[in-house]
Amino acid sequence: MKHGRVWRRLSLFAVLILAVALAAIPRMVHARDDMPGMSDMNKGMSRHMAMTALRPELPGDRARADAIVAGARAAMKHWPDVASVEAGGFVKFAPGVALPIEHYSNEAFGKEALYGRLNPEHPTSMIFERHGQTLTLVGVMYTGGTGLEESDLNKMVPLSIAQWHRHVDLCFPPGGTLADMNGKFGFFGTIDTKAACDAAAGRWIPQVFGWMVHVWPNEPDQKGIWAVERHDEHGHGSMSN
Repeated sequence: MKHGRVWRRLSLFAVLILAVALAAIPRMVHARDDMPGMSDMNKGMSRHMAMTALRPELPGDRARADAIVAGARAAMKHWPDVASVEAGGFVKFAPGVALPIEHYSNEAFGKEALYGRLNPEHPTSMIFERHGQTLTLVGVMYTGGTGLEESDLNKMVPLSIAQWHRHVDLCFPPGGTLADMNGKFGFFGTIDTKAACDAAAGRWIPQVFGWMVHVWPNEPDQKGIWAVERHDEHGHGSMSN
């Protein structure tokens, strides 16, 4: 399958949550490429990521977070591999393209979360890590709609425990294919302003997808469980969406 066709045939869920305008959400901070643990591969993504700011922990926050992790573990037990995930209605993002981190997304679960409802046992995406031809389930992703306020996100997942993120300030190549994603364009590209994108004849998108938060239930501590990116046994970072 040619890359251009793949780009145009992204999952229905991806089309559903595509946004072309920024929502006015306060306390947003940009990821930094000097964040502790940020892998070299993902430092280029930092200019295109906006994150909620961490809050002081309040009574009940830890219990709420632990309940979400328990739900994530239940989901991973229910859908432990690609076959069960696909049977459960999850669809691979960017079909036909082998990615280091694979997302299988459930359109129905994504719709549930658009307006601020979080069901821990209904993650929007199941996340697999690729090792050659083997895909290992390593975590889940919950999402929220672009119009959600910080208070909505905090009700879903306590902002003292986790940071939601979204992908912003993106310039896509004029050809619109994965092959055109060179150093200037896309999620890792150097272009992060509309003026520069226009000068490169690119397609400027202020925000793509909605809010996202990852959970890595098999990590040994709370910091790892709620990390923006997961680190493998060699210490290499694996950024999902």
